Amino acid sequence: MKRIALLVATGSLVAAAPVRGQSIDPKGAAPLVWAECQPGQVEVMILGTFHFAQSDDIDILETARQEQVVSILDRLEAWAPTRIAVEFPHARQTALDSSYARYREATGDVPESPNEIAQIGFRLARALGHDRVHAVDVPMNLWHDSIEVFDEAWPDSRSGLRARWPGRFADADPVASDSTLATILRGLNRDVVPGNSEMYGGFLPLVEDEVYAGALKLRPWYDRNLRIVQNLFRVADPAGDRVLLVIGAGHLRLLKQILEMTPQLCAVSALPVLEGLP
Repeated sequence: MKRIALLVATGSLVAAAPVRGQSIDPKGAAPLVWAECQPGQVEVMILGTFHFAQSDDIDILETARQEQVVSILDRLEAWAPTRIAVEFPHARQTALDSSYARYREATGDVPESPNEIAQIGFRLARALGHDRVHAVDVPMNLWHDSIEVFDEAWPDSRSGLRARWPGRFADADPVASDSTLATILRGLNRDVVPGNSEMYGGFLPLVEDEVYAGALKLRPWYDRNLRIVQNLFRVADPAGDRVLLVIGAGHLRLLKQILEMTPQLCAVSALPVLEGLP
């Protein structure tokens, strides 16, 4: 039985695992706390997912998996988002429009693509009668040469700094790849261990003199998520919209934090939608 980790990597930003010190049981780590939305705020439900099409262990088009997808779609339909936003480049909205139009014109319910954009975004949008699925991602080159420059200047520093500042949290309990889709998504959206903690804990100790190598490495990741929120402003109508954002779960904590500091918008957990599903 293969197992999949609940924490989602963020592409090229993932650091080599730091040397670990005494770890803390992830069940004891602080869970996410979600604020109550206030009148006048646009609700943005963040549904953190793994990337369906990139999974070697899960065939989302298999019959049993499709039944699980339908049960989740039924719950999301009951939440009744007025807009659906997905992790697709905003600059390529026209291509997304074309793909969605082809799906709307097709006779079958199940899109050919296993991607969560199609399996959740397109299917839910069609069920709700939406004319468009909104592209809000801004893919960026997350590579930065700050670590290479750092290693050249201080060749022995990285290992020493990581030994001095070891990782704090133990790995989250993995979820079996034959678990139901709702079980997997619940784990991702609980995010009990801070998402991407190894990435932050691996890079941020890397500082010498005035060379803030770790911060420079992480800066594009913040930039990308800030731009995603800006694109939500393009999408949302302040007069009563509620937006479903389907996005890789590695974005969850940072997007939640940004939305919490943006009074026009309110981050909403997907867990109530997922709870109780087998």
